[in-house]
Amino acid sequence: MLLSIMSVRRTEGGYFDDMDGRVKVTIRCNQCGEKFILRGRRDKGKVDTGFKQCICSNTDDFEIEELFG
Repeated sequence: MLLSIMSVRRTEGGYFDDMDGRVKVTIRCNQCGEKFILRGRRDKGKVDTGFKQCICSNTDDFEIEELFG
């Protein structure tokens, strides 16, 4: 299962790269609290990071947030 978030476009600064659509996201596991900071690509209004599961084997209970600088 790939996780994705709805995109929020920012026009100046931040971690969004207009050239290739790459953004940084924070994924926090709601079961164990582990935090992952990943870079993903925008695709059809979503961000695909390729993230599949937490180290605690959780595959679907996450808080996902797009990072802005």
